[in-house]
Amino acid sequence: MLTGCTGFIGKVLLEKILWSIPKVGKIFLMVRQKRNQTNTERIKQILSSKCFMRCKQARGDNEFMKWALEKIIPVQGDLINEGLGLSAEDRMMVENEVHVIINCAASVNFDDPLHDALNINYFGCLRMLELAKNSKNIQAFCHVSTAYVNCNLSGNAVIDEVIHNQDQEVERMVSKFMQMNPAQCAENLKVLMEGYPNTYTFTKAMAERSILKKRGNLPTCIVRPAMVGPSVKEPFVGWTDTISALSGPIYAGAIGVYNYQVGYGKENVDLVAVDQCCNHILIATTHCAFHPEELHVYNHSSTDVNPIT
Repeated sequence: MLTGCTGFIGKVLLEKILWSIPKVGKIFLMVRQKRNQTNTERIKQILSSKCFMRCKQARGDNEFMKWALEKIIPVQGDLINEGLGLSAEDRMMVENEVHVIINCAASVNFDDPLHDALNINYFGCLRMLELAKNSKNIQAFCHVSTAYVNCNLSGNAVIDEVIHNQDQEVERMVSKFMQMNPAQCAENLKVLMEGYPNTYTFTKAMAERSILKKRGNLPTCIVRPAMVGPSVKEPFVGWTDTISALSGPIYAGAIGVYNYQVGYGKENVDLVAVDQCCNHILIATTHCAFHPEELHVYNHSSTDVNPIT
């Protein structure tokens, strides 16, 4: 089962699964209900992206669409709803048939109000985790986090592939936040976030700590990509379909609107390509299935090893 497929990373993940692993029986794709559009129409809209160009070239446009719609099973749901908003029938189907769950859905709006960010990035993650734990044939659960979950640490800190602040009473903290009204949260946000620069990184960090405590014996991995940019190879060089996050400055630079970035001359731009990021997610999920005993945490970034200077 795959969530967040309407996003930048999700499309490439779906393309890679369709292209590289054609023997996968079914791909359960969780999609939100959209006004005046059926789930099948939403899937067709996703598949109309140029991301799937090589799949269409290999099979032909019409044959690819027919084949893909037979393989992809839309599951109507929403991270922000209790029980993920799944119908009883869909939940039973997922719990009986799914072997792997990859959760790459999140709100990447850094300035979301704390309650909204918690509902999507924290509670949404835990709802997916609970679904995975209830799935009878589950072999791996992968949660896509962010490399910046530890950005509250000092500037020269080494970010290891572990969960920091493991002893933090996350549930108590979240309960306290949810009992506060939005105005109180906004007024005291800097104090509540304990050094995090925005609600996105803060709530993603809280989700990681809760996964550690709640996963039980579920085979689980967490992948932490840095800033995700256009592809270097797949589906073709330079593919992107968004102007959000890092793609915004790249696009603005390409058309001559954005000419330079002010900096101190000592920093590296930590950028990872979307296709390499998706390769990492798939490999990490596979490794997790073969080594289910521990919680696996993987950083995916260029840092000083292969920097963009």
